[in-house]
Amino acid sequence: MQLEAKFKAENNILKRANQRLFAEKADDAARVAALTAEARSLKDQVSDEQLTVVKLKREVEERDALIADNYNTLQGLRRRCQELEKHKFVLSYKVREQYRRTAGASGRFKSLDKGQLELWCVCLCSCGIEWVGCLPLAWSPWLSSQIVQMCSCLCAPGMPQPTSGAIDMP
Repeated sequence: MQLEAKFKAENNILKRANQRLFAEKADDAARVAALTAEARSLKDQVSDEQLTVVKLKREVEERDALIADNYNTLQGLRRRCQELEKHKFVLSYKVREQYRRTAGASGRFKSLDKGQLELWCVCLCSCGIEWVGCLPLAWSPWLSSQIVQMCSCLCAPGMPQPTSGAIDMP
């Protein structure tokens, strides 16, 4: 009997241990299922974030290309601006020189008759021919009015047309 009571006690201990292990096993299975679901969710988040990273990298590359293109355009515009500044300087120098050369000629034009003016100037009219030495006209209203009257005569139908090219003043 004592042996039987001892076996029953051990059997009860083993049953309780077995039940506790089954309960722990069920808890572990529930934890494994929860962790598996969480891992699946995290994998989905990681794949979404990887797609976002790829999109952002592509956007950064596009921006870098646009910035490089804009930089090249800006450099080209700066070079063009420098060229235009040089051209402006040269042209302003030429204008000043032309004015200096012809500034005294304005007084000489007043003493000239219509025939002499026709020999020196070719007007900008329907003929489409340019004249040289016309800068004093901008500063001489009298001469401008004389040339306008002369142009209407020079370019009238039936009048001999001036030769092409520009005629320099003496």
